[in-house]
Amino acid sequence: RNDRVVLPLVKCIGKILSHGLLNDLLHSKEYDDNEGKASNNRSDFFASELICKLELEAKRSSNVSKLLSIVDVAVKLLGFENKQSYQNGDFLLVMKLLGHQYPRVRRFAAEQLYVKMIEDEGLSSSSSSNICMEISKGEYHQVSSLLLEVAWDDDLDGPHGNVREARNKVADLLHVKLTDSIRLSRKPNQEKMKKSLEYDELDSYQSLVDNA
Repeated sequence: RNDRVVLPLVKCIGKILSHGLLNDLLHSKEYDDNEGKASNNRSDFFASELICKLELEAKRSSNVSKLLSIVDVAVKLLGFENKQSYQNGDFLLVMKLLGHQYPRVRRFAAEQLYVKMIEDEGLSSSSSSNICMEISKGEYHQVSSLLLEVAWDDDLDGPHGNVREARNKVADLLHVKLTDSIRLSRKPNQEKMKKSLEYDELDSYQSLVDNA
């Protein structure tokens, strides 16, 4: 993982996708010689492999610029996978980024997903990259409202915001299955850290008293 190489590469892929230069590959169809039926194996493989690489680069990364570029590419790829990989591929990656620990990444992911849905609403139902085909109109409007109205740079959990709960609602409306580890709140860990910090402060104070 060399960010000096990866970041320009991901940005370049984003620009290539924006100009539609990979559309032929993403929309390509191969034919089964035995049945004569069209298959998307080639395009599915390319999209799935690219998403796997993006997820690997996003994992434990603290480079915000790289994470934002990954969001951009991941959202642009939405809808190009087949239905079998719909729930555990690109959409799952976008949902993870929508609940990322960095507020800026969450906000950007929400903005880009909202723009993608607005663009897809105007596409014909035959478009293979139209993510709105997978949800009802009611679900579409609910997702759009959440993406637009939730302050995605608020706290993930807590009194000042509950972004994780909003992300979970978006995932449910888009029929994306989240594992318990992704879905559940991390409050217990935060409380444990808080108690540990309070203990350290009291311990430090006691040591000062003892040394006085």
